[in-house]
Order: sequence, then C-alpha cells, then structure tokens
Amino acid sequence: MLSESPCENKIAWVHTDLQNFNWVSFYYRSDRHLSDSYQQYNNVVFVSKQAKASYEERFGPLDRGIVIYNPIDKATILQRSEEFVPDQDPAVPVICGVGRLIPVKGFRRLLSVHKRIIDEGIPHKLWLLGTGPEEQPIRDFIRENGLEDSVTLWGFQKNPYPFVKRADLFVCPSVMEGYPLSVGEALSLKKPIVATNCTGPTELLNNGTFGVLTENSEDGLYDALRCLLTDEEQRKKLKERAILGSESLDPSKLIRQIEALL
Repeated sequence: MLSESPCENKIAWVHTDLQNFNWVSFYYRSDRHLSDSYQQYNNVVFVSKQAKASYEERFGPLDRGIVIYNPIDKATILQRSEEFVPDQDPAVPVICGVGRLIPVKGFRRLLSVHKRIIDEGIPHKLWLLGTGPEEQPIRDFIRENGLEDSVTLWGFQKNPYPFVKRADLFVCPSVMEGYPLSVGEALSLKKPIVATNCTGPTELLNNGTFGVLTENSEDGLYDALRCLLTDEEQRKKLKERAILGSESLDPSKLIRQIEALL
C-alpha cells in the first residue's frame, strides 16, 4: 500500500463518495483496514465537502482530512471553446452531457428521459461526449427506440468545449459524483445546467443557486428537462444564474492551497 511508503510527504486525493460508492473496498480487508491506511497519509484531500463528510460518516474522523476543490482553468476553456462551431439547426434545442459512459454517470437513464420527452412531441437533440463500457448498450438503446435522428454520440473529444458552448442546456445525470469538472467547465461557459442532487454538483451549483438540482432519479431529470425545453424564458433565467456561478470560480486560490501541501 502507498500509505506504508517511507516517503516523507504522502498525500491522497479522494474523488468520490466512499459512503455510497466505495469502489476501493476491493483493495482493503475491511473498513478498519481502509481507515488505518488513510490515517498514515500526511494529508488526505477531498474534492468536496460532501465527500469528506461521507468518508467520516462511514470511517470516522480523519486527522488530516482537508477539502480542496479541483481547479478549473476558465481562461483556457473560453479560448478553446472558440476553435470551431458544431453544425446544428439553431431552432432545435440541444442538451449536452459529457463523461465516461459507465453506469454511475447515469447516461442510460438520461436516454430514457430523452425518449419520454421525444414521445411527447417536444423536439430537441441530445449530444453525449465520451466513451466507455456502456457505449454499445447505449447504441443498442438508440437503435431499438428509433432515436438515431435525435441522439448523437460524439465519442471522446480532446476539445469538448465548443460542443458545450453550442448546447442550450448542459446536463449532469450522475448517480454519484466526486467533484464533476464537466459541471464547472459548463459554468465557465455560462451554460444553463441541470444536475442530479449528489456529491459534487450540489457544491458546484451552490445548492441550486447557479443551476437546477433535481431529485437523483429518472423522474427528477425528466421533470426539470421537460420544463426547461418548453420554457425558453426559464432557460434565459437559468443562464443568468450560470453567469453568477462562473464569476465565483477562482482557480488561483485553489492552486495556492495545493502548493501549500508540497
């Protein structure tokens, strides 16, 4: 274990909710073994307050546990978002999601929401950027439900920012998160955001001040997206909230916090 290394300054980063999504348990004999290992680090950095609280709820207090959000380089994001413009009919609203195509990211339930709204005769497009083990099941769902004309899988993109900038809504449908950089990047681009109420998005959106936080379910996503797709005025108001969120991001402060650990 790295925690037992003789290195003088050991730092661990925790990017997830270990209370509800303890994917590292495979590497430890028990919760006590995990807790003892983390106590051996000089610092354990949690990427959100909720992630730290979740850890301590399950494993107990952590002497050197601190919270430092992941820095977001707004200037670079804005610059790269101008590199090109994806072709799209401006009359049809676009919902964009970015992330690995894995179950915890919630893209399959997002597809179900998309189908429900399409079936109601509300036109819109869904763009998904990313790859992963769920790509084939997602493609199968699209084909079986005749969604080829309304869903585009863009795959992995070195520069996702033009796609996010072009979209009318950004969505984070995750079941679980740590600190989703894609939400922070969408804030940097001043996009209206809909996200499920889970660790990470809640803090990035300041408990709903800078975007819409939905119940962490398919129905929660459906209610929010359907409402916004049918109400352009609400989308404009949500964009104004995103602009406030963009102004709150300060990467220089976070970088100084990280440098202080070294």
